[in-house]
Order: sequence, then C-alpha cells, then structure tokens
Amino acid sequence: MTRPVAGIVVAILGFVIALAGCGGHDRPTAHVLYAGSLVNLMERQIGPGFAHASGDGYQGYGAASRAIANAIKADVKTGDVFVAASPSVNDTLTGRANGTWVRWYASFGTAPLVLAYSP
Repeated sequence: MTRPVAGIVVAILGFVIALAGCGGHDRPTAHVLYAGSLVNLMERQIGPGFAHASGDGYQGYGAASRAIANAIKADVKTGDVFVAASPSVNDTLTGRANGTWVRWYASFGTAPLVLAYSP
C-alpha cells in the first residue's frame, strides 16, 4: 500500500474510532479487530500511523474475518472497530436476526484475487 493510501486509511480509522466514542481520555486505546490478510498492513502502517496521529493507543487482533465475526456474536471478542475482508462477513453481524452487532459499515477498498501455478 502506498504512503498516501495508508494515510487515508489512518484518517478513516481515526474518524470511525471517534464516531464509536473510543480513544481520548475515557478510552486511551483503540481495539481493532481485522482480517488476517491485513495483519502486515495494520500492524506496520495503520496501527502505528493511527497511534502517532492521534496520540491514542492501538491494539490490533487479526484472524479470519468469519472467525472474528463468530467470536463477536458469541461475545468472545470485542473491539471498537472491525475490518473484514469482505462485506458479506459484515452482513452476518447486521440486523436484528444477527444480533445487531454492526449498525453500518463502509467498503473502502477492493483487490482482485490472482491464482498462479508453476509446475
């Protein structure tokens, strides 16, 4: 991810965390749950960028998106922000039938999947 794009994601994360009412004096650490495919990005760029820009702490947890969603539903994992790899995972947390864990979400990026094979 290029630096300008990472900066935009840090800004989006800061905005979402502010809306969620975390960070600041009442909650000095933002707890972010994210897809395992984002571990490198979140731990090396986004998390440190957020902490530097906001002065608040950052604690991340990466795992398979569906596993995190199931842990949220089971009250095993909690976080201020959940970044899934697919909007369909967010859909499993929206609505009364799914526990209304997620009231809204925004898609902020996509990437094509490429498979390659070389004998």
